[in-house]
Amino acid sequence: MNDNKKIIAVFDFDGTITKKDSMMALIRYAFGAKRLSRWVALNIPWLVLMKLGLMPSVTVKERLLSYFLCGMHYDCFERICDGFFKTIGREILRDDALECIRRHKANGDYTIIASASADVWVKPFADYLGIDRLISSRLEVSSDGKLTGKLIGENCKGREKVARLKEIFPERTGYVIEAYGDSSGDKELLQFADVSHYKVFKN
Repeated sequence: MNDNKKIIAVFDFDGTITKKDSMMALIRYAFGAKRLSRWVALNIPWLVLMKLGLMPSVTVKERLLSYFLCGMHYDCFERICDGFFKTIGREILRDDALECIRRHKANGDYTIIASASADVWVKPFADYLGIDRLISSRLEVSSDGKLTGKLIGENCKGREKVARLKEIFPERTGYVIEAYGDSSGDKELLQFADVSHYKVFKN
């Protein structure tokens, strides 16, 4: 690795920085385990199809978001997301991932979170960690300020993470991309990176 090149450290969020899926943890926090369990029971066929690769994960994600969030004012949900982080957010962070982020920042590296989760609930984590840039999915908001349960644009996973990175850093000269991920949704990002780390955080 060329020491003269700037390092861009890109971290997946769910399962990499966190110990569990943040969206499901947030829904459980905001609406209760019983209601979440009810949704799971009603959507077992969709979940099975997703697990078999026969249903895009974004379809199931939007079914979940529509069920719980459609019609809720964005400002209200934003307050819920802030409360989620303040209440249990730190508990789901991996200590060794935090230490890695601190090490990159101490070295002067540019840090990015690239996540399929939505910016509204990942941002409090990113701010707490001192992340320089957040790349994520975004929730659609209607003209009257209410959530629709849909996403704006592409679900930020797989190839979309790479596409969004290329928008920010179109040239590959002058810097090195070091990526951290833990799932198939990070495959393209890890392949695109100069240095890749797969499932390196455990605690």
